[in-house]
Amino acid sequence: MANDGNQGLFLLAFVVVNAESKDNWRWFFENLREIVGGARQITFISDQNNGLKLTLPKVFPKAYHAYCLHHLKMNL
Repeated sequence: MANDGNQGLFLLAFVVVNAESKDNWRWFFENLREIVGGARQITFISDQNNGLKLTLPKVFPKAYHAYCLHHLKMNL
């Protein structure tokens, strides 16, 4: 998701896959990089899935990655 001009959220990209694997995350991030490019600073907020955590720094090495507050709260 991203912010629009009114600071509302809108869906940027999604994918339907058979599992949250490293290969699927890499495919998703590589295609997302084609759309958003690598020049601007990006922050990813997620549930810290293992495949995502391993793949994100390889495809977006300068991106920030933070915990989703909802998932953090549910895990406490």
